[in-house]
Amino acid sequence: PLGLARLRASAELLEIRAPDLRLSTEEATALLNGSLRLGLAPEQVRILRERTEGWAAGLQLVGLSLRDREDRDRYIASFAGDDRQIVDYLMAEVLERQHPQVRDFLLRTSIVQRLTGPLCDALLGSSDSARRLAELERANMFLVSLDDRRQWYRYHHLFGDLLAHELSLAFPDDVVPLHRRAYEWHLREGLVAEAIAHAIAAGDHHQAAELIAANWLDFVNRGELATVEAWTQGLPDKAIDPRMCLARAW
Repeated sequence: PLGLARLRASAELLEIRAPDLRLSTEEATALLNGSLRLGLAPEQVRILRERTEGWAAGLQLVGLSLRDREDRDRYIASFAGDDRQIVDYLMAEVLERQHPQVRDFLLRTSIVQRLTGPLCDALLGSSDSARRLAELERANMFLVSLDDRRQWYRYHHLFGDLLAHELSLAFPDDVVPLHRRAYEWHLREGLVAEAIAHAIAAGDHHQAAELIAANWLDFVNRGELATVEAWTQGLPDKAIDPRMCLARAW
């Protein structure tokens, strides 16, 4: 490998990273309405740019999908990584080229919004996830670092959607157990919001209701009303007790 740290320290390195390559709103408009002549409204362009995170190839594929569609508003509102154009591209260019162990890692860790080594180890029953995450980042595997210490990551939104979609197709029986492992890990780490989300996703509504009842007021007092509302709306009617009614009403 090149001695990048030395070059950076001596100001002999010009770094062009993913954020520098993302299309701005103006550039996305030029691509979608200029090159592809789609005539999209500014709000539609904004939504697509946000969903693709300015990824140029992703916007190009979205544009191709939109060309002959009459239900543009509905498509844009529901646009995700299971779009056929996006799936075909990412499967052929990224996922199918990976070693089976790497592909398995990507699929099974797609159920979480944020990834870190110990969490991935808990999901997979492994002990080398931190190293694997670092390797995936170096390989530009649609992995976004969330801190300067390279401890927390997330997948690019579209790539994460694709992985979750493929997981549900390839290993449907593993989805609920993975959510339960994620719930247990987040609960041990005191990450209540994530624990609740995974309990709901696993169908463990009793555990989710108990956590919501014990913590909803703290989240409301921090201004996270939308989070609490999503929790209560995510529970089935049979899990709604007086405590949930109070949280929802508040």
